[in-house]
Amino acid sequence: MIDNNGNTKTGIAAISVADSQGKTLYPIPFSSEGEAAGGTVEAIEKDIRSQLIAHKINPGTSKTVYLSQQEVESCNLDSLQVIDIHGKSWPVSHSE
Repeated sequence: MIDNNGNTKTGIAAISVADSQGKTLYPIPFSSEGEAAGGTVEAIEKDIRSQLIAHKINPGTSKTVYLSQQEVESCNLDSLQVIDIHGKSWPVSHSE
């Protein structure tokens, strides 16, 4: 869940996470658990990422995104971060 605790709308550019070797990965942020479980093909990956950027989060609200378990299974979930459209990043709270 991504919370906007700021005073203005914000746009999310990406989610990042470090794998077991410390390499930064950018998993696809799905809008439902079903989509995340089903995976995706490269042809629609760009559309999914564009939708994330286009959807602004109002102050005091949140947006839930789902990550494919396959994409993050060997990653350190404590390293999850949200990157906004201005390049700032924040840690993500996550549930398993």
